[in-house]
Amino acid sequence: MRAVVQEKSGKTSHAQVVFTNYESLTYSKTEVSYEKNGESIPIHAVIEDSVDDSPARMKAFRAFKKGLFDLHSGPISVLINNKLALAILSEKAAWLSPEERRTVEKHIPWTRHLAHGQTSDENGQEIDLPHFVRTQRKQCVLKKPCLTAA
Repeated sequence: MRAVVQEKSGKTSHAQVVFTNYESLTYSKTEVSYEKNGESIPIHAVIEDSVDDSPARMKAFRAFKKGLFDLHSGPISVLINNKLALAILSEKAAWLSPEERRTVEKHIPWTRHLAHGQTSDENGQEIDLPHFVRTQRKQCVLKKPCLTAA
């Protein structure tokens, strides 16, 4: 890690890499730290490898929102990985600029929140979504909003 920082910035880093969990972090009004051998080590950034909703993780997210440390692929991943966010982008794109809509159409597959009522299909035609799903099963992939597999 130090070698990467030095290579990218041209500066020597005295940073430490600590593998721990949120329960091991302590919080003050001015910093987040980790206790190791009786020494308090300030935490400047966290790279997260889980997306649970534990109280300790939410406490870390609040500290991040206060600007106490940087959070990379952290609690925001819960929102990013939620397929309902894709449905909002895909279905409610009217508030986006034309360029943003083209980007969404290019990169986000046609996605809908499965609920009773009318919506538009990929061509902009009004459809009854439950009827469409029943009659076009082979075109549809049903996923729970917060899981990563179909």
